[in-house]
Amino acid sequence: LEQLVRQAGVTGHGNRQRRRDGGEGEKCNRGDHDGDRAASARLRLARIEFARDKRPAARSLLVPLELEKLSLPERRAALRLRVALARTPVERLEALGALRATLIAEAAQLEAQGESVEAVEARLRAVDREVDELVRRAATAELDEVLDGLDRRPPAAVIALELTRRALDAGQLELA
Repeated sequence: LEQLVRQAGVTGHGNRQRRRDGGEGEKCNRGDHDGDRAASARLRLARIEFARDKRPAARSLLVPLELEKLSLPERRAALRLRVALARTPVERLEALGALRATLIAEAAQLEAQGESVEAVEARLRAVDREVDELVRRAATAELDEVLDGLDRRPPAAVIALELTRRALDAGQLELA
């Protein structure tokens, strides 16, 4: 665990962790996108803290994490953890939208390599079901807030459709 902490470049105890140099992440100078060691270590630490039921510590490690420095499977894991750590339906829907986009990119990468995409497609269907369920249960005001922040990124279409359905059901044709 101490080695992971050193790789991630964090110090402190409990829920108050910060970089030794005061920054929020190391720059990757290798020129590849296979993932930065500090970013990967930070993700591993966040997963360990989450498994130990230390959600604030896991969140503090995950928030400054630069997803583009992770491989696609690591990015997927980080986004899944963000979904689990989301405090509001808005945060959860935003994280699920990002997870869905990552799964689509991962499927495209596997397909380009001639590999099977069945597992990724199954994950994508599971994310879609989760989004649908969250959208159905969310309050209209929450959906409006999420829709404004998504700027046409997934799951904006699903949310817009649900808001239109609700407006029609309420007889508010001008909103539909």
